[in-house]
Amino acid sequence: MARPRYPEPQAIWRIVPHGLSALACVILIALCSYAANIGFGYGEALAGRFFAGFWALGVDIADIVGLMDVKRRVARLPPLYLAILELFTAGLVIVLAMFTFALSGYLGGCNVNVPISDCDHVDERLKANRITGISFALVIPIAILHFISSILAWIDFAASRRGEK
Repeated sequence: MARPRYPEPQAIWRIVPHGLSALACVILIALCSYAANIGFGYGEALAGRFFAGFWALGVDIADIVGLMDVKRRVARLPPLYLAILELFTAGLVIVLAMFTFALSGYLGGCNVNVPISDCDHVDERLKANRITGISFALVIPIAILHFISSILAWIDFAASRRGEK
């Protein structure tokens, strides 16, 4: 049983979460790049989110390209492997976000590279906490959208198994 491609409604329902996730990944990567360049070394604490953003963006683009290829020149993963990859991506994004959330000093200091005594300036601390909060708020939808894509891939897998019997 062939998996759906672009003109079919099922393919559109699979393109939408990947498109939204790709947009959130681009914003997350831009925010992490900004944080790495604002002057007080805060970007190192966001390295996990930076990696997670690029990983999820790669998965999103690969699946969007496969879904949009009407002539079926681009091979797609089998549904089982795609479901596992999407679930792994959602888990990786959450784990890296939580790990870098702990490293970023969101609950305590200003950041990991500057001693707390040098970081008492209120504006700097608020800016660092704002960047951490915004980047964390972007990571959650990325993970949820990949979890939804995983569910859709499991549905494809179940439908292909029914078609074999």
